[in-house]
Amino acid sequence: MVKSIGHDDFDGQLKHQCSAHPKVDWKTGEFLVFSYDFALPVVHYSLFDKHRKLTKSFDIPITAPRMIHDFIMTEHFIVIPDLPVDCDIKGAIKDK
Repeated sequence: MVKSIGHDDFDGQLKHQCSAHPKVDWKTGEFLVFSYDFALPVVHYSLFDKHRKLTKSFDIPITAPRMIHDFIMTEHFIVIPDLPVDCDIKGAIKDK
C-alpha cells in the first residue's frame, strides 16, 4: 500500500498548484507539472530536473479559463489541449 507523505512544493520552488496528472520523463528523470486557473485564461507549467531543481516555469496563455484534465508529453514537446469547454463560475452558481 502506498501512502501520501503530504504536500510537496519542491522546497518552495513550485509556485502554482499541481494537476492530478503530473508526468515523469523516464529517460531524463525530469518531472513535468501543470495547473489551470479558473479565474485567468492561463496554464501554469513547471519542469524539474532529476535532482528536484526547477529548470523552467512559465505561464501559457489560453483563450478562456478552462478545466484541463491532463496533458501529453513527447520526446521534444508538451501538448496542453485548449479545448472549448469553458468554465463559467457565475453561471454555475447563479440562482434558479
